[in-house]
Amino acid sequence: RRFTAAEVREHTSAERGGIWVTYKGDVYDLTEFVDQHPGGNVFGPVAGRSIDADWAALSFHETGMAREMLEQYRIGRLTDEDVAAAAAAAAEAAK
Repeated sequence: RRFTAAEVREHTSAERGGIWVTYKGDVYDLTEFVDQHPGGNVFGPVAGRSIDADWAALSFHETGMAREMLEQYRIGRLTDEDVAAAAAAAAEAAK
């Protein structure tokens, strides 16, 4: 299923339909994972947005186990337009 970035931004808590994030253009519903995260509930600041920068900042996320865990919660992908917009924003921020 395809989601818009606006749809993802609406999902910032269990009370608001779940805790959704994006990573590399895919959309994940982490609502059920929040209490299982080894680092505790760290999702408040990232709920409803991309976790690309946060993920990259912590090298242990690049382990196969972490990627496999994340994949279990994938519910879809951003629209092509929103993937392109996110890439452009990331490129601009990197300047």
